[in-house]
Amino acid sequence: MEKITINSINKKAKTMKIPATVIWYNPDNQNIKNIRTYIDYVEKLYIIDNSKENNKKLADSLNSLKTEYVCNNGNLGIAKALNLACEKAASEDFEWILTMDQDSSFDSDSINAYFRAFEKMTKNNVGIISPRHILKNDIDKFSDVKESAEVDHVMTSGNLLNLKIWEEIGKFDENLFIDEVDSEICFRIIESGYKVIQLNKIRMFHELGNLEKRNFFTRKISVLNHNHIRKYYIMRNKFYMLKKYKKYRSRYIYYILNDFFKVIFYEKDKLRKLKYMFKGITDFMKNKMGELDDRK
Repeated sequence: MEKITINSINKKAKTMKIPATVIWYNPDNQNIKNIRTYIDYVEKLYIIDNSKENNKKLADSLNSLKTEYVCNNGNLGIAKALNLACEKAASEDFEWILTMDQDSSFDSDSINAYFRAFEKMTKNNVGIISPRHILKNDIDKFSDVKESAEVDHVMTSGNLLNLKIWEEIGKFDENLFIDEVDSEICFRIIESGYKVIQLNKIRMFHELGNLEKRNFFTRKISVLNHNHIRKYYIMRNKFYMLKKYKKYRSRYIYYILNDFFKVIFYEKDKLRKLKYMFKGITDFMKNKMGELDDRK
């Protein structure tokens, strides 16, 4: 087996010339720590900031010539921010881009193995290559799985996205603003005849909502405790996906019922969350997509 050193890792990252993007929203120092787990492995980092406040000083704390900071002075949505980064990368003749959430990080073994696997694998007709996502503080239950598998959807964070295919199929769907952006582009990639590949031995850590494990008879269920605004987008966009992708209709019916069940029986602020979930359904029926208009 080839001996791996820091110098050889950096050399490989440089020859592959893969940029990354991270989407910020009210970032803090922990998000800088997350970036440090992968910035040495990429050619360039596009920080797309959806915060109202300018966070360039925080970005500059990385002390890296690789970073390009873009402040949108407001939340344009995850899909729009991803498209901005991909457009920048494509204009600079990059072929792939690593897409990251601000709450995601790699351990050193995984990021090294990820880029080495990417370099060696056959990438014909592949639209997305993904690590296996593990929630922080959760148990890794999948140590015995196959090294890789074709899947129908993955989370956006940690993905290597083929920019030619991204452009060919019509980019990220900005109707969604946030939530289901990842599943939607995966479904469209597959419908266009391309593959989504998950590398099961590559782990990436991610935070998702305010995760709690709650008892449901003899088993544990995960409750994410998103706030009422996020519940609006989750419900509206699940109905959007239910209508757009008939192949996955039964899956989304289950998701919708499951969301209502968890809010009613396990979450706080039930009435306000339910109000916004029904508003999401109503806005979907009125074809009100994009950012929530919450004016009275």
